[in-house]
Amino acid sequence: MAWWLLGAGLFAIALPFLGFALLGRRWRLSWRAFGIGAATFFVAQVVLRLPWIGPLTAWLQRHGASTPPAALGVVLLAAVTAGLFEEGARYLAYRLALPRPRPGEALAMGLGHGGLESILLVGLNGVVTAALLLVLAAHPSALPAALAEQLRRGVAPALAGGPALPLLGALERLSALALQVALSVVVAVAVLRRSFALWLGAFGVHTGVDALAGFLPLWTRSLPLTEAAVLAAAVLAAAWALRLLRSDAWPGSGEEAPAATGPAGTS
Repeated sequence: MAWWLLGAGLFAIALPFLGFALLGRRWRLSWRAFGIGAATFFVAQVVLRLPWIGPLTAWLQRHGASTPPAALGVVLLAAVTAGLFEEGARYLAYRLALPRPRPGEALAMGLGHGGLESILLVGLNGVVTAALLLVLAAHPSALPAALAEQLRRGVAPALAGGPALPLLGALERLSALALQVALSVVVAVAVLRRSFALWLGAFGVHTGVDALAGFLPLWTRSLPLTEAAVLAAAVLAAAWALRLLRSDAWPGSGEEAPAATGPAGTS
């Protein structure tokens, strides 16, 4: 089981770079835009959102949010704030650092944004947990007893499910990265066209998918069904982004973007 978890963690770390290599052949991706996307996620989530949303969620759970209506409210709060902070930060990043993004820059920014999310929230955690499990299996006394027991309790559900949970985790990362890349394209076009409606659409999709990922496990108790629904949403978002890439937002082959000279709306 630890090897499956290790593989899923390494996959989550490598995925954005694999995506960069794959898409770079066609779209002339930019490492600068990739770095801007990663910084955007870091500021939006690690600096601005996660420090308070986690404690707030824990407080709500301690004060009645375990009841179904309140639990749904907590899920909705998390989804709305994630969409607002990430899409708002993405818009500001374009306006400040990439006001005339090329298609390759929009794609690379999405890979950086979703890539850092994949690495920090899933990849590193999976690799570290797998490494500790392997150490514990080879040398049972290598870890403090309290840490070993906490580790066993934490991974018990995953261990019971065999390789299914790590494989679903890898699928979830693939869906999430595709969604982040698609929304990066949408917000880029929103900046170029000065369209608040497009930005609002990106915010709505982000919020809706996060809410779906939170609501479905509460309703169905089925993780495979949840991941299938998120994958379907990511495919639809990718189709929307591909249509925009082929639209007149970027003239000609789409390698040069027109100037954007006004606000795309407030966020």
